[in-house]
Amino acid sequence: APLATTSLFCFMAVMADGPEQALVDVARGRQAGVFGCDAYKLFTAEKSEWKTWDTGQKTLVNTGAFVKIWDQVKQGIEYLEHDWTVKVDADCVFFPDRLRSHLAGLQAPAHRPIYIKNAPIGIGVSNGGFLGAIEILSKTAVQTYLDNAQECIKNIGLESGEDGYMKECMDALGIAYMRDELMMHSTVNPTDCQVKEIAAFHPIKIVGNWAGCYETAMGHQKPIPMNAGSVNLLPPVLRPSYMPKLVPPS
Repeated sequence: APLATTSLFCFMAVMADGPEQALVDVARGRQAGVFGCDAYKLFTAEKSEWKTWDTGQKTLVNTGAFVKIWDQVKQGIEYLEHDWTVKVDADCVFFPDRLRSHLAGLQAPAHRPIYIKNAPIGIGVSNGGFLGAIEILSKTAVQTYLDNAQECIKNIGLESGEDGYMKECMDALGIAYMRDELMMHSTVNPTDCQVKEIAAFHPIKIVGNWAGCYETAMGHQKPIPMNAGSVNLLPPVLRPSYMPKLVPPS
């Protein structure tokens, strides 16, 4: 059976004049993140669709807002021209070339509705291994979702988080999944971005950290060795490569 290519259409929803705009500018200046995909689109979400938490962080919590963004994706045709559609949050530092190599390694069959479970299960709020910071859907998965979105809205509702809604909808529609636990690592620490096997890091909300994560990952700045605590949060298969070497006393 033919395999899916690794061609990527990526999109992002950002609040007009919101704090994440600065992260978008950092990515654009480096042609990083969505700007390194085969095609990309930026969408603007309305201010009323954002919630400010007690910490001062603003997040787009309204699942209905994302449903509207997917409607705009449907109105464009870019997603039909690429085998994978990737929805990325602005505070996710992601590397399209790594994503392509991960997708090539999965050997996904062409023309099949598939989504990627992108995170280990059991760490924090894992949503069954599907986290919304980087959502990866095959073209036919996107078509299946868009054709049935109104049914999902009616039956699932928009009260849960956006990634919870998407996973529940895709599972209900019989969209298959493939698992890649090295797709994304949850961290706020740019030092962790030296882990070259990981394709995306999230949540990196501070501009200097976003840039630092990118520069570290690209080898433009020498990384500080990771401490054992950080290494132990990596998937087990990666830990031996990054565990700090104990130097015996001389």
